[in-house]
Amino acid sequence: MKYSYVEEITALGIKLFHGSRIYPISLYLTDENIEKYLQYTPPRQLCVSYNTYFQSNRCSHYLFNYLRCDDVMNNIVKNNKFAERYNSNNDVFVHIRLGDSTQHNPGFAYYDKVLSSLTFDKGYIASDTPNHEICMRLKEKYPNIEIMNSNEVDTILFGSTCKYVVLSHGSFSAVIGYFSFYSDVYYPMYEEGKMWYGDMFTNIPEWKRVEF
Repeated sequence: MKYSYVEEITALGIKLFHGSRIYPISLYLTDENIEKYLQYTPPRQLCVSYNTYFQSNRCSHYLFNYLRCDDVMNNIVKNNKFAERYNSNNDVFVHIRLGDSTQHNPGFAYYDKVLSSLTFDKGYIASDTPNHEICMRLKEKYPNIEIMNSNEVDTILFGSTCKYVVLSHGSFSAVIGYFSFYSDVYYPMYEEGKMWYGDMFTNIPEWKRVEF
């Protein structure tokens, strides 16, 4: 098997399958056929994918539940360099996806509504555009919030240990939510024209939908 981002995925505590069995037939998984194969793997076929996203609601629920299997979750928790923070802080982590998707961001009002409803000790903002007006306004309004400057792996590992996790739209935010095993997770309602991917958030168990 060949994987993209092997080092990053391993650093997150996810074990990837490696084997030597050779299959005579390859089954290419796509966004269109993946849901049909979530329940079973066709015999004697190697399942592969390339340039696909798997961002439907059903795929999202599948990943959420898989990452919460005892063996998988325990390995992630055990390997998290910030593991001592689990269930031992009153902090909030805010992911603000901007960059080339700024037009799809839910906006200041969403983050402000969540933060104003919480009582937290320290706050952390992670963003691909940390100097954006939204980040600056939140930092100004909430003095106990600071801007993080970490790589993708540390952002996920640290953010997911905070008591409160506030997500943006998009798959990177969804992954942070998947890893937030012991957190209260908030996500923005979908606005018309602001969802450029599949419905990865709706009805995820215990995640809180925020209207604003």
